[in-house]
Amino acid sequence: MAITIRTTSSSAQRAQQMRETWQKASQHGKNYLAPVGALLASHPPLVQGVYYVLMGLWPLVSLDTLVKVAGPRTDWLQQSLGALVLVIGATLLVAAYRKQNTPEVFCLALGCAGIFAGLDLYFIVSGQVSPIYLVDVVIELGLLALWLSVWRQGEGSWQHRPEAGPHPPGPGAAA
Repeated sequence: MAITIRTTSSSAQRAQQMRETWQKASQHGKNYLAPVGALLASHPPLVQGVYYVLMGLWPLVSLDTLVKVAGPRTDWLQQSLGALVLVIGATLLVAAYRKQNTPEVFCLALGCAGIFAGLDLYFIVSGQVSPIYLVDVVIELGLLALWLSVWRQGEGSWQHRPEAGPHPPGPGAAA
């Protein structure tokens, strides 16, 4: 009976330890992040609404920090755009709350994400804004991908349900 002693190099041992550590960390990440990812993927208006509300509030709450991060712009223009993005975000949050999956919500969300990504890219390439706007481009493209994946799968779990709450009468409705 021969005994074979197998030696492994210290770099191979470190590599094995790294693989084991990464596997443990990725398993913990899956356990904690999977439910968050599932929630986000099934509620696009909630995701985009929260992002737009935060981005819309930023110039209204702290214009100085926005200018430090994004560069100088006309104050009234940043605040006006912030107010509009805030309203869009609030509209998407109402749609998420009421679980509405309507063409209007889809059009608003896709149109805004596409326009914001396109304008950011144009102004970055032309040198009119800071490259920090690439962060917004990535987020907007992620929102587009999220909405398109939900659209390809058919109606998401956030679709309109009559029991979602009372609906106010439309314009011109009899009181």
